[in-house]
Amino acid sequence: MKQIAVLSTLVLLAACGGGSGEGPSLCAAVGGSVLAGMSVGSTNNLPNMVDGSLSSFGSISSVADGQVIARGNSFNGGNNTGLFVTLPANTTAASLVVNTRMNGVVVESATGPALTITTTASTPASQYVGFNTTQAFNAIEFLFANGGEYLIFEFCGSATVR
Repeated sequence: MKQIAVLSTLVLLAACGGGSGEGPSLCAAVGGSVLAGMSVGSTNNLPNMVDGSLSSFGSISSVADGQVIARGNSFNGGNNTGLFVTLPANTTAASLVVNTRMNGVVVESATGPALTITTTASTPASQYVGFNTTQAFNAIEFLFANGGEYLIFEFCGSATVR
């Protein structure tokens, strides 16, 4: 039974890969559904944010602030959790928040120095925004305080960024 779980995880990770060099970035996708909202703006192709592919994306454009919640698969703590995204120019970790949620309740939160923004080379996304979790969760919430267009390629319950 343990071998089947490991194989399933590897299949999920391989399905989200892409790129070259040191190997692909990997993403165990949250899957499920996406909800988004903003002060004034628009959304496009939201299901692409949880489709298991680092090649497709959804977008959220806002004049000011916004929120996106992806919920689906459950993950244990101990993962690098976040999202592959292309951020508007001059976005800093201080203007972003990534929360993990379990059944609608925030269990962990990262912003500013606790949140890592990593430039990606092996995916179409420009950055990976995430943090290392310690508690189980089944949803990821992404909040931003600055306006602009956010291209979200995938919400990852567990990721390896290259």
